[in-house]
Amino acid sequence: MSKLLAILAAFLIVILAGCSGDQIVGRYKTAICEDDSTDSNHVQVDCSKAQPKAVAFAESFATSANTTSPSITALSDRGQAAYIVAVAHESKDITSLQQNLATPLKSATTDTEINRTVFHRTIVVTVRRDGAFNPADRLEATDVLINLPNGRFDSWDTVATAYTTINAGSITLTQTHGTTEGLTVGAPTGAPVSGSVNLAASQSEARAETLNASNQVETLTVTVEGNNNHSLRIHRQGGYGIDLTGNTVVKVDISLDPENGSGNPEWSYLFSAKTQDSRGNPLPFQQAKLLSTKLISLPPGKPLQADVTLLYTLRHVLRGGSTYEERDDDVLEHTFAPVKETVNLIPSQDVSPPGFSFHLAKSNSIVMALLPERTRPNILCFKSYSDAEEFFDYLKFIGSPEYRNIGRTTIGESDGPPLNELSPLTYSQLANGHVESGC
Repeated sequence: MSKLLAILAAFLIVILAGCSGDQIVGRYKTAICEDDSTDSNHVQVDCSKAQPKAVAFAESFATSANTTSPSITALSDRGQAAYIVAVAHESKDITSLQQNLATPLKSATTDTEINRTVFHRTIVVTVRRDGAFNPADRLEATDVLINLPNGRFDSWDTVATAYTTINAGSITLTQTHGTTEGLTVGAPTGAPVSGSVNLAASQSEARAETLNASNQVETLTVTVEGNNNHSLRIHRQGGYGIDLTGNTVVKVDISLDPENGSGNPEWSYLFSAKTQDSRGNPLPFQQAKLLSTKLISLPPGKPLQADVTLLYTLRHVLRGGSTYEERDDDVLEHTFAPVKETVNLIPSQDVSPPGFSFHLAKSNSIVMALLPERTRPNILCFKSYSDAEEFFDYLKFIGSPEYRNIGRTTIGESDGPPLNELSPLTYSQLANGHVESGC
């Protein structure tokens, strides 16, 4: 009888062992956090007691405006008919006619105005952890608010993280998590002002214990908020195993708000010179031209600042962090108080590029230009140092004893009132002058 009981007991142990899965192990055996960033004594603490802080920063760089050439459908019915007749005369056969009609329309005009109160920027928002942290910890939710005291967000059209990209009207998964995943999405609503996406994924990996989980990879929402659209909010909610540190990239259009302290825009002109023929040879002085482009910008020296506020939730593992399995974790979900940083979102040289002008040595005055349609002269200001230097090198190369008219534009030195009268420049003045930053 005792042998039978022993056999039954052994059989029962085997059955129970088969029904209990192995733990998913291997993250670490023990974890000690050492932080010597502020203390030379190398203080060590149990990582289960170390909660890292998080901070967010933002910077931006210029991107080209989204411009799309219109097609024939942008014309009225009568305009389409006239366009088809005109194109038909220039087409050899029906195939070339179809190709010509499919070609986007192009404007024959060039830009005559530069508006530097509107900026097309790509913003990179960085969220990082600071200080000692448990390797099992992660940021589960982040809410980044970018507020422009002196500007406003006109629109956004693309946002991307390591896992998700939202375009106006389309969504893609840019990086998978795990070995196999399926994707279900909801289109962003109200784009370009707001948009959101939810990603669902199924994960199956070969481990000591097979884990099959249906998990949410990421919820990403972008919204323009506040009076006069002064704020951009980026909200992220991570799913199973997703840590939300890293970069979020969003393309935006930003404009200055003079009513809220950005300053009043000023009108001026940027000049460019045509001093060479098609072969690169210097033009005769009578054929040279000065071309002007109207410029709207703020006075130089002012960056566009932004307040970047981060509200985040940390999933802090108190016990059970040594295994990859999360159901045995004792977890503290800690939502921290908002953390704010002030950054120069658009540097001053991008808000108001300085321009370059020519200074006369003896009088230290600046060369001026009077356009035929203007009653007052403007500083002869060039976009770059090389543009300004090349133009005045050309004047010195010509070697004229006196310089007054370049095409229809009058150049010279202002002697005071009347403001529309300029004294001609001499070769000696140009030979001793120099180009400086600032107009």
